[in-house]
Amino acid sequence: MLRTFPLATALGGLLVLAVSCDRSTDDLFPDQAATAPAPPAAAPADPATRSHDAPPAPRLADPEAPAPRAVDTGGVAMPPAEAARSARERITVDTPEHWEEQPPTSSMRVAQWTLLADDGLDPGECVLFHFPGGGDPESNLLRWIAQFEQPDGSANDAHTFRATREVSGVPVSMVRVAGTYLDQNPPMTGPIVRREGWALIGAVFAPATGDPWFLKCTGPAPVMDAHEGAVAHFVDSFRLRDAP
Repeated sequence: MLRTFPLATALGGLLVLAVSCDRSTDDLFPDQAATAPAPPAAAPADPATRSHDAPPAPRLADPEAPAPRAVDTGGVAMPPAEAARSARERITVDTPEHWEEQPPTSSMRVAQWTLLADDGLDPGECVLFHFPGGGDPESNLLRWIAQFEQPDGSANDAHTFRATREVSGVPVSMVRVAGTYLDQNPPMTGPIVRREGWALIGAVFAPATGDPWFLKCTGPAPVMDAHEGAVAHFVDSFRLRDAP
């Protein structure tokens, strides 16, 4: 059943591995060879600090959030919390019971969830963003890919899956990338924590009118593997309340 935010999460003591017992990239990325699109010609990136297969990420007020349409070197003003609460009321979605909803830690976040983990692994996290000036799907997918590096210094191409789908008439662009996640907290000023063996699953919903919606899920690769089917269900259940 579709539910509007806020969403209660029934934990029931169940393990994360019960979420998707037969996970494969077929859930979100059917018949896809691992590949990332070639970036535009640009000056070579510093191999010690940046991936080679995507343009460098623009500096944003919150690097977890989607890129703006134009880079603002003075920083992007975050929308008020009231805007996020209003956004929550505009959608319905079926949230997996093994996702524990948390209070948003940024006013750019409409909602966020902890993805339950097992076997001593760190939990994963899914965050839903929506705000004016979020940028086009491709720019955001490339920026998310660029937040990863490979331990051997190779490009992310062999570890990146791309796909598109349509959900209730809304085009959705998807990406999955794995490797070493360059996690910075607090944004812009905090140290970068290199989280080896992590993965990201992202989705950009681009309705014909209005600003896009962004779902970004990150965590240890085994946790993301176990939850991939749940992410697919979340994506497929996404509805705009004012949609026909």
